[in-house]
This record gives sequence, structure tokens and C-alpha cells, in this order.
Amino acid sequence: MPEFWIVNLRDACVEVFRAPDVGQRVYTERTVARRGDVLTVVDDQHGRPTSALDLAGALVAIVDRWHCGDDVGLGATYHLAGSGGASWFDLAAATMEECRRLGAPAAEVRPIGSSEWPTRASRPHNSILDCSRCERDFGFQLRPWREWLPAIVQRILRGV
Repeated sequence: MPEFWIVNLRDACVEVFRAPDVGQRVYTERTVARRGDVLTVVDDQHGRPTSALDLAGALVAIVDRWHCGDDVGLGATYHLAGSGGASWFDLAAATMEECRRLGAPAAEVRPIGSSEWPTRASRPHNSILDCSRCERDFGFQLRPWREWLPAIVQRILRGV
């Protein structure tokens, strides 16, 4: 069951489903790197990694517009996710590369197929969301994951 939050502002309702937390995933990958383990990561499931900070900023901007009387998007459903697609392997490999660049421990990352990583629920191979409606109606899109990843890795390395 997805974890979610609901924000209600007069008649405006924003419902946010929380996908796997990228920051937590980066933290876990860093822990594996410190132990010197090899990190095996699924390479055939693709999505749009999203910074929680970027998502929060966008949601605040949308709710602020509604609060100021703009009714664009009220009652509509939108997809909002970071720009650019990536597999879980792509994200893990880039995270470890950033750790190396910063002189932190970094694990070797090996790609595997979904069939080699059994889970209770089957996962789609393509969960890249089309966010063009949000971009059209609100005039913005979230940053590409490769742009915000270095800052997230630095924050985790600093313990922030």
C-alpha cells in the first residue's frame, strides 16, 4: 500500500503518493559501499528519479497559485516527476560514481534483471511518467536527476 499525504486548501485537494524514497536508496547504497560489498541493481525497470526537495517546491508553488485564486488544474490529476528516465542501475551507478568523485567509499555496481531480484509485487519495466500536462498547465518541470544527484549525495555524506 502506498504511503500518501493529503493537503486540503479550501476546495483544492492535493494527494501525493510517495514512491520509493531516492534519498533513502542513496543512503542504503552508501552503506553497502562502506562495507565493500558488490551492489547488484535491477537494470530493466525504468522510471523518473525525483528529488523530494524539488517535488515539495513544485507542490508548494502549485498550492500557492490556487491560494491566490488561480483555478488552473483544480480537480485534475497530474503526474509530476523528475526529468529524464533511468533504471535503478543507472541511479546506483551514478551515485557510486559521485561517491568516488568526492573521495567517499563506493561499491562496484552490477546490473541484474528483474527476474534475479524477486519481490512480492511485480514491477513494471517502464514507469516513466508523462508529466507534459503539468508542464503545460503550470509552466515548469522538475530538474533532471543527474542535475540534483550530486547535491543529495553530498548531503548524505555530510549527514544532513
